[in-house]
Amino acid sequence: VKEGFYMNNSLSNFSSNPSSPNYGAKHKQPRSFTSPSIVVGPDYYMGIGTPGGNKIPTTLNEVIIDYSRSDGTLQESIDKTRFYNDGGKIFYENATDQQDIDI
Repeated sequence: VKEGFYMNNSLSNFSSNPSSPNYGAKHKQPRSFTSPSIVVGPDYYMGIGTPGGNKIPTTLNEVIIDYSRSDGTLQESIDKTRFYNDGGKIFYENATDQQDIDI
């Protein structure tokens, strides 16, 4: 792409299961967590997105907030351990410090 940017249309997310929220029908768009983001700060700008299905909003939120509030690099914000909530349970990555889990 020479100009512009790609935004995923998620058409492959349609389901053939009639009870699925992504069941294909006229005038419908499939549910998707795809959320490419453009962030503009006082001395930076970035285009950012991530894979991960239903973890996408949490991951983007954690990375963007950490980067905008810290003096670290974007890569440092990306590399930090993650946690997310799904179905009333909190999941965390294996590398998460025990002191953070105990909070």
